[in-house]
Amino acid sequence: MDIVKLIVKKLEYNLTSEEAVHFKNWLDESQINESMFYRLKILKTKGICFLEVIDLDTQYAWNQVKQKLK
Repeated sequence: MDIVKLIVKKLEYNLTSEEAVHFKNWLDESQINESMFYRLKILKTKGICFLEVIDLDTQYAWNQVKQKLK
């Protein structure tokens, strides 16, 4: 399951029950995942539109996020 799409759906309060399980598993995998999600959540509260993320090259974008979090 594409984690970027799950993150966007989570931030939009639009996860199915199955997606919520996948998201929770991903969130619990590492501190980096948790930290990244909560940073995105803060940005969302500041008005950033995450729907644009859906069309990104998710692997490239994820690698970029990981590099910045190191």
